[in-house]
Amino acid sequence: MLTNKENKIGDFGKIYKLSSLDPQNNHVYIGSTSSYYFSVRLCQHVENLRQGKDYFGIFDEYGKCNSEIIDIVSKDENYKSNLKKMERYHL
Repeated sequence: MLTNKENKIGDFGKIYKLSSLDPQNNHVYIGSTSSYYFSVRLCQHVENLRQGKDYFGIFDEYGKCNSEIIDIVSKDENYKSNLKKMERYHL
């Protein structure tokens, strides 16, 4: 958890989890982003859905799903590599 009030979640790379609003659907998508705003990445997923990408029912017909940031990675000189490592860890 962030302890320094100077830091904002946008200052970090993020590992996130997308899941269906339907409790009967147990598919999960784990991803990572270096985007300052997680909402930008989420909108990209919705656009991909509209263009035909199959997310196995994670998104409903309105492009809604459960989403949560499950981990963060400091943006240092190795953060893109570390971001992918953490994404694989959560997979």
